[in-house]
Amino acid sequence: MPDLSPTTQDKILIVDDVLDNLELLSRILTRRGYAVRSVERGSEAIAIARSGWADLILLDINMPEIDGYEVCRQLKADPNTSSIPVIFLSALDQVLDKVNAFSLGGVDYITKPFQIKEVIARVTTHLQLRNLQKNLEAQVASRTNELTRALQAAKAANSAKSIFFSQITHELRTPMNAIIGFVQLMQRDESLSREHQEQLRIINHSGEHLMALINDVLEVSKIEAGLLVLEKNNFDLYRMLQGIEEMFRLKAQAKSLNFVIQRSDHVPQYVQTDEQKLRQVLINLLANAVKFTPEGQVTLRINYNLQKTNQITFEIEDTGHGITADELTTLFAPFVQTEIGRKSQSGTGLGLSISRQYVQLMGGDITVKSRVNQGSTFSFDIYIDAGQPVSSLPEQRRVIGLQPNLPAPRILVVEDRWENRQFLTQLLEMVGFRVKEAVDGQEAIKLWSSWSPNLILMDLQMPVMDGYEATQHIKRLDQSVVIIALTASKFREQKQFILSSGCDDLMNIPFNEAELWLKIAQYLKVKYIYAQSPPSLNTQLGLDNLNLESTLLAVMPSEWMQQLNYFATAANAKEILNLLEQVPDEHSGVVNAIAKLVDDFCFEQIMDLTQTTNR
Repeated sequence: MPDLSPTTQDKILIVDDVLDNLELLSRILTRRGYAVRSVERGSEAIAIARSGWADLILLDINMPEIDGYEVCRQLKADPNTSSIPVIFLSALDQVLDKVNAFSLGGVDYITKPFQIKEVIARVTTHLQLRNLQKNLEAQVASRTNELTRALQAAKAANSAKSIFFSQITHELRTPMNAIIGFVQLMQRDESLSREHQEQLRIINHSGEHLMALINDVLEVSKIEAGLLVLEKNNFDLYRMLQGIEEMFRLKAQAKSLNFVIQRSDHVPQYVQTDEQKLRQVLINLLANAVKFTPEGQVTLRINYNLQKTNQITFEIEDTGHGITADELTTLFAPFVQTEIGRKSQSGTGLGLSISRQYVQLMGGDITVKSRVNQGSTFSFDIYIDAGQPVSSLPEQRRVIGLQPNLPAPRILVVEDRWENRQFLTQLLEMVGFRVKEAVDGQEAIKLWSSWSPNLILMDLQMPVMDGYEATQHIKRLDQSVVIIALTASKFREQKQFILSSGCDDLMNIPFNEAELWLKIAQYLKVKYIYAQSPPSLNTQLGLDNLNLESTLLAVMPSEWMQQLNYFATAANAKEILNLLEQVPDEHSGVVNAIAKLVDDFCFEQIMDLTQTTNR
């Protein structure tokens, strides 16, 4: 193993127009044993790097003449400097700033004001990786004349990519499992005020949004690594389209847009293709259509070609801002956004790139027609196979307990992260399972031996002994215990490896409660007690047996109802909620129902309910 400790051979170039930063970083890194040079301008940095002096560059973004982005672009375009790791060091802290930095080839991003220990740790790590890379390159170069050795090196590189993406996926998705999981636990507390419930809803929505951004970046990484595969399954296309319609109907209503799905009678109900990828493509395209259409209509059309019995066509048309001819040429490039998209300051510029890759994997391609200020039409064809009828999903109701008079199953939670253990333990105990915890594979084996759990929820990446080794040990001695792996990986090859190691099943994290209860019921044959289904909207509002006017006007003046109607017309959620605080506590059912309409952006229904007082 080569010595990777800092030496004078490790040369660090610092580029920053703030002299205090240059002096501080230079002094600290010099003390650590590195050779350091500092410059204030990007042109000087490029010249020094091209001379072959720098092993790593700490690069500011906002500088005179040439900013940090352009410096990095030029360095990465030059074969002589493209391999030098660039760590951006900037006060810019927006997601798009960081995405731009990484898309240009930066290996890391540190936000000012920085912590000295953080800078040292990241510099040390990337220099170690560079030195290791140099050693590997030297070893490979010595064998370039042997074709078999070169092929083996390529396979090793692909394997390293797969391992890296698996690890980084785990590190990103695991904390999100705890965040989203604890929100689900807290939402079970019926004593929470409406304000706290709304705050939990916002946290959950924000967590899901962050998870979507993480998934986009990881999906692009999978594509670039050549790990994207088509995973066909049999599913109900009509049901999937219904779910998409429900997802976007409220979003469209909130912007006063018409949202229409037009499906040809010839479109088959049951098909075989990659359901997850098709659904994601439709969501990506429809989300853009709704976001960039200020008024008018968004239409999804689905047609089936009778002459080509295995081809189905999807078309998304909007009446939005449109796309210029220049922007159409780079529309599907990763990290590229249109001018309207950049002004919205949302998204990563990855959705269309991922969508095209998915469609091409399913045998088609995406085309787009657009006229500025008149709208856009995205179309794609994919190839499908005939499917078989599938049973409808059971109604998803909240599980609140286990059927009485039956012994409670024992479940062992094996997870090295305290927050994830707490979430699972509290959730399972809340329903009535007996639960014990283990922090690694060794402890899991001891508890399995002494406690004999019926089911084990096994994390796979843990210190001391990982979940793979623990699973193999337990399964060699006891085939009856059910082991469900908890994994952040979505690579098909990884799933096959997990199941071949002895796990009976797996769940991707973060997961929702319903999936967990279904898995446990499948293997342990338990029966649950469910919370009562929520009453219908009319029942919530008391409209089945009681007129809204008679309930509210009995205690609220007509001016109050007029204000409610006015704020609903203006879609002013904040003022509506302020008005609801004036309603006496005995009418909380009506208040909660109207608040739910506000949460779902159903302002037109509130307007209809208050029309009688304004005639």
